[in-house]
Amino acid sequence: MHNDRRARLIDAGWTIVRQRHIGIDITGKEKGDDRYCTWRAAKGDDEVVVRAMLGDDQTALIELYAAAKAIDPELRQIAVDAGSGAYVFDLGDADASHRH
Repeated sequence: MHNDRRARLIDAGWTIVRQRHIGIDITGKEKGDDRYCTWRAAKGDDEVVVRAMLGDDQTALIELYAAAKAIDPELRQIAVDAGSGAYVFDLGDADASHRH
């Protein structure tokens, strides 16, 4: 499923980059290692950045997709066409029903 989201982002013109970060402290001053992943999606002037635990790519991509879909009408339309759960409501009928 995350490949579908990634493909839709690319189809809508987004560029996706994943960076893996591993910080290792050999001085002994810090506890543990610093390990995380940064996902970036960019299109025009828009950029979405998600930071996640290393190896949690699926969750990060879900969040990246949701945020990009919220700001990009083209991606929303691709999601609607794919039936991915993107809902579009016409509130015009709802207003008319309250008047009766």
